[in-house]
Amino acid sequence: MTRQSYRKLFGIPDGHELKAGDWVYGIATGENHGRYYEKDAKGKAIACYFVNEHLDETGDLKIVWHKERLP
Repeated sequence: MTRQSYRKLFGIPDGHELKAGDWVYGIATGENHGRYYEKDAKGKAIACYFVNEHLDETGDLKIVWHKERLP
């Protein structure tokens, strides 16, 4: 998925930025694990999104994610 698609999925408001963090691509397992960081208009990181991408039994892309607010 594109970063713009993730912005929409996560509900990132206008004026906030979404930056990609570390990703681990599981070529043998078919699962990708990564992080995105949301930055507010001042550039401060305010949330971290943990993402798992994998294909289901029919070959469709499934995305499981959760958000953690940063202090």
